[in-house]
Amino acid sequence: MTKNLNYYITNYFSEYLPNVIGTSQRTICSYRDTFVILFEYLQKEYKININKMDIEVIDYKKIEKFLDYLENERKNSISTRNQRLAAISSFYKYLQKRELAIFDLCSDILTIPKKKAETKVMSYFSVDEIKLLINKPDTKTKYGFRDYLILLFMYETASRAQEVSDLQSKQLFLKDNYVVLIGKGNKNRRIPITKEMKISLKHLDSLCQQTILLAENRINNLEELKSYRYNLEESLRILKGKRENLWRKRKKETNPEIKEKITHEIGDLKALIKKTNKDYC
Repeated sequence: MTKNLNYYITNYFSEYLPNVIGTSQRTICSYRDTFVILFEYLQKEYKININKMDIEVIDYKKIEKFLDYLENERKNSISTRNQRLAAISSFYKYLQKRELAIFDLCSDILTIPKKKAETKVMSYFSVDEIKLLINKPDTKTKYGFRDYLILLFMYETASRAQEVSDLQSKQLFLKDNYVVLIGKGNKNRRIPITKEMKISLKHLDSLCQQTILLAENRINNLEELKSYRYNLEESLRILKGKRENLWRKRKKETNPEIKEKITHEIGDLKALIKKTNKDYC
């Protein structure tokens, strides 16, 4: 008995991609996003009930129109359009081997070609521009030194931003002067580092007093940063309000013991405000 499309979608993402072929989590997320957009499109344009999709509901024409929709309405680039097509093609290669009754349908979808995009001339920094960029962070502060080291590390190892973001201490072999970077498709490569970089990495470890994570970044994106700073501002406002109330209460208090207790509470609040101010900066 032919199963519906939902069954194969579930199995594809929960079992086949992560466990059978060992696809990286980033790729799985990218493929997932493609099908979320595709299902939303099918539901809107064709009034398809995505909770009960027949296995033959998606065909060559619907995929072609979906790709046009990505470019024309969502204003996606040709590169993004091709990435979405790659995700769809991957699923139909998987489906083709499991449902021979729709072998031709899968074959038709797999014939949809990638769209040629204009090749951009690769730009680059001059030596002076690289020096200016690397020396921009304030190395006198812990996080300024971290930022300086991230830029220097990326330049020296030719690493991608995501590779640096994912870097962990177990990938740093400082005694042997090399690091292991994990790239696309979970492919590893060993990169030698200079003695100067080795010393800098050790220095960063002593500054942070924690597991080395070059791209240690408590704030993942701008929205989180705004939320983080807003919460700190609110915390500061509340703490300062409590401090002012305690000052007023202390002035009115006549009992020496209670007055001393309030003084200690004010001291604790001052320390907390100082720490919050430091986090905010």
